[in-house]
Amino acid sequence: MSDALDPVPPFSVDLLVVESVTVVTEARLDIETQSAEGPLDAVQAVVELFRQAVAAAMFSAGRDAMLEIERADASAGRLAQRWRVSGIDVGAYRVLLNLLDVVSLNGMPLSGLRLRSAGRPATAADRRSLMAHAYPRWPIPLPFELWLKQRLAGAKDVLIRFEFSRELSNDEFDAIEPLFVTWNHLITHGGYGNDVGEVELDDAIVCGETYMAAPDTLEHEFVCAVAHLAAFEAVVNMAIGVHRRLCTLKRVEIT
Repeated sequence: MSDALDPVPPFSVDLLVVESVTVVTEARLDIETQSAEGPLDAVQAVVELFRQAVAAAMFSAGRDAMLEIERADASAGRLAQRWRVSGIDVGAYRVLLNLLDVVSLNGMPLSGLRLRSAGRPATAADRRSLMAHAYPRWPIPLPFELWLKQRLAGAKDVLIRFEFSRELSNDEFDAIEPLFVTWNHLITHGGYGNDVGEVELDDAIVCGETYMAAPDTLEHEFVCAVAHLAAFEAVVNMAIGVHRRLCTLKRVEIT
């Protein structure tokens, strides 16, 4: 499968972002559409999905990350937001760009994406250099055992298993289940470059199920295609967040 949708919508990309894990910086996001008419709901939904993935630690190699939207204005074909941000890998913005490409191909043509951070040092990127940037990776060493099936790229019917050091409480399960919904939507909304025919933009549709297979074992079955292995890097990063914040993990399996 290709990593980017074809044809790529010709909207411009101008990024200047800071990766610091210790310094909180302010950033200004501007997304413009080709027409001043029509609601910006789809664009706002993409940004909110990206924010949820940041909060789930999918883009921060197990580190704490933050994206707080302090101010937002959506009017006349333009979404403007002011962010407080820290700890996000630059490659995460490639996921955001993929998501916006899908929106642009599905009835809301965009003309530009601009994100400028106030801090230093900062990394600059246009569309070409951002798409050449690696997606966020998991850190080495991991705090738990990891087992991966070979040839996961393009796979369907994937099973993800979290084995914990103790029984998981109902509250802990309820905290983890929405993280998998966010991960599902990252993939089905095209965040990792799914082909056009495999994109599903309805948030009510979740191509997976999360359940307890045993008192200490949570499983998630995902039945849609996963175009890029980096989507599983996001799951492992998310698992590190769960390990640090909720309950110690002994083993993660993706088969």
